[in-house]
Amino acid sequence: MLEKVKKLIPLAVLSCFTLAAVSFAATGTGNSSSTSISYYDTIKYGSAVSMNNDSTVTVSGSLSSEYSDNTLWFETQTNGGTIVSEREASIGFSGTLYSFTLNKATGNYKLALNPDGPNYVGCVGNGTAKN
Repeated sequence: MLEKVKKLIPLAVLSCFTLAAVSFAATGTGNSSSTSISYYDTIKYGSAVSMNNDSTVTVSGSLSSEYSDNTLWFETQTNGGTIVSEREASIGFSGTLYSFTLNKATGNYKLALNPDGPNYVGCVGNGTAKN
């Protein structure tokens, strides 16, 4: 019995390393802030994540053509709420909306999904800001 356990230990360790390598490859090295918005939400924030100065931030997502009746602002903000970059998405948008170089200090940034006014509702969608 002890011999069988000894043979399984190296296999278990190798499996753990393989799983860790696959997980790292799938997530990449960048950080991302993601969130979703529902029809009656007036604004939604992703979690604040560390992003590096002079790095590229790519903002992507979608805005449902079936359930939305308003345009949606995709805003990259500092953790304190200052808008660093923003673009407006039309109903039915899906894909990459924009990329920009972060010319601010390395720090915590987040994505905000903000329906256009004056109603500030009417959007069903999701988004990600990836550094």
